[in-house]
Amino acid sequence: MNDPSSLFMLLLVLIPLAVLPLLYLARGNENLRENFSLFGSFFNLFVVISLYGASQRGALPELNLGYLLPNVPLSFQIDSLGFILLLTAAFLWPLATLYSAGYLRDHHEKNQTRFFSMFCVAIAATNGVAISSNLLTLYVFYEILSLSTYPLVTHHQDAEARSAGRRYLAFIMGGSVGLVLPALITVYVKAGNLTFGSVGLVLQQGGWSAALITLAFLYGFSKAAVMPMHAWLPGAMVAPTPVSSLLHAVAVVKVGVFSVIRSLCDVLGPAFLTEHHTRYLVTTLCTLTVVVSAALMVSQDNLKRCLAFSTIGQLSYILLAVSFFNKTGITGGCAHIFMHAFGKITLFFCAGAIAVHAHKKYISQFDGLGRSMPWTFGAFTLGCLAIIGLPPTGGFLSKWLIVTAALKAGMPLIAGFLLVSSLLKAWAFFPIIFRAFFAPAPKGEHLPEGDCGWLMRFPLLLTATGSVVLFFFPDPILRLAEAFAEQVLSRGGL
Repeated sequence: MNDPSSLFMLLLVLIPLAVLPLLYLARGNENLRENFSLFGSFFNLFVVISLYGASQRGALPELNLGYLLPNVPLSFQIDSLGFILLLTAAFLWPLATLYSAGYLRDHHEKNQTRFFSMFCVAIAATNGVAISSNLLTLYVFYEILSLSTYPLVTHHQDAEARSAGRRYLAFIMGGSVGLVLPALITVYVKAGNLTFGSVGLVLQQGGWSAALITLAFLYGFSKAAVMPMHAWLPGAMVAPTPVSSLLHAVAVVKVGVFSVIRSLCDVLGPAFLTEHHTRYLVTTLCTLTVVVSAALMVSQDNLKRCLAFSTIGQLSYILLAVSFFNKTGITGGCAHIFMHAFGKITLFFCAGAIAVHAHKKYISQFDGLGRSMPWTFGAFTLGCLAIIGLPPTGGFLSKWLIVTAALKAGMPLIAGFLLVSSLLKAWAFFPIIFRAFFAPAPKGEHLPEGDCGWLMRFPLLLTATGSVVLFFFPDPILRLAEAFAEQVLSRGGL
């Protein structure tokens, strides 16, 4: 019998879905349609904050909706890691909705109702992943997210968009069906259940290949974009910029790293990964991804592709930190989910504003543009600081913890690679800022008068400000990340 209070959790999936018929009814009135989407996003934020407050007064009960397999229910329960993902989506969904309204109008995009509808389904799926209490429930919502974002990636419906969409599905569905599903079945046959936190102690007694099962989760959840399962991400940049913000900050890639963390920490467990030495496999592959992606950033002229390679590296920062399996690493990695989201969505919001207002998408075209669009490029500068990992942004704090964790784990070489990666990011980003603010405008070229419209400007300024606020007030997120670290390490016996 479910506790009545646990039904409140179900709202996290139902609220975004309840917006869908309202969007359809308001399809002929863009103001009403966007207001419905905004109302749903703020209601979702209210529910997440309410549940967070309730969790501080005691553990939230589990919600069981019936059994999918023997000992495997469709069930929900929120822990501290789940709250980090919920809060990421809840805070950024309203801002992404407001920004999308301005972008889609100014860019005269078609199929706007479909866009907002699929965005809502993606948020519902993200929330479902965050509150899943077992691997099969997570897998179901992971696949719903994959399918709901395909129409967003192919939004323009041209040959380039369709090609990117096919690549997206090939990597995302190929990984989940071809790797995660067999791994899930193997775990279920071996352990008899898929509940987070109760599988690892059974698995560590097994004799099957630990490396294969670890790689199946690391590469199968390909939304995490660990190389070479990263190729879908730069290609998906053909989508409208609000879709890029959904892919890189609000939902898709965050669900990818979240799912890998769940698999490593709550399915396999630190004891299993340490005993079989496969955590070093994760460390090595993620370190390579961090360094190679940073090097590829430097050579990009298309701003969105540059940001895409940045995202690939940042995701591996998170997984690399968790693979150290010390308290500092897990805390820093999980906190970076939230810290990175604010910095990265700021950069994509700015990229979209530049494309719409100045009609420029290549970095080589940005000479003098910062003097014409000071608000946008001011926010862009703060976003760059967050991604590089410099104060005064929250990205500095989480990256500091990650580098410290590498040193505590006795891996100074890894710490050095992390610093090299940050230097490469600075090499990629600082010339953009200098070019925009200090380079002379090309002769005869007319720069746009004034900055972008307020529907786009307001969200990007808020997210940039949020990155700075997180530097001074990081405690709520750090407490959640630290609580998850303690939970994992106490259960793993490390």
